[in-house]
Amino acid sequence: MSFTISPKSPTPITKLIVAGGRGFSDKVLMRDTLSILYKDGIIDTDTELVCGMAKGADIMAYDMFKAAELKYKEFPADWKDMSEPCIPKRNKFGMYNANAGMKRNHAMGDYADGLLLFWDFSSTGSKDMLTYMKWKDRPIYVVRYGLQFMAPQPTLDDLL
Repeated sequence: MSFTISPKSPTPITKLIVAGGRGFSDKVLMRDTLSILYKDGIIDTDTELVCGMAKGADIMAYDMFKAAELKYKEFPADWKDMSEPCIPKRNKFGMYNANAGMKRNHAMGDYADGLLLFWDFSSTGSKDMLTYMKWKDRPIYVVRYGLQFMAPQPTLDDLL
């Protein structure tokens, strides 16, 4: 497990975004990471999950919080909302706003006061969430996954 942390939260985070790539599936890594944050006083039993409801890390955290009867707030992307900013696209389901994920990420970032990101360093949605939370100067915890080899741990500046 590898962490990138910036800046450290002086008090327990009350509203924590847990997000990451849609291909993230390591429940043990997520559980262990949340346990470390809890033991270090970064989160507590009153911490509310801020969830984007995307498959992968988002839904995994949602399932864990719900099963433990902890607080959570859902922020699903509204793909049919064609208001600005909008990049209209079409798929087999019809027209949708390709910016819906970014709009959801920013709404979550405006609501939350910390981010735990499980990132393979390729997901553009995860990078957007990281960039927005860095801009908001909120505590960020990045857990890198999907490594095929050991590499030096980058700083947040290296990631952006």
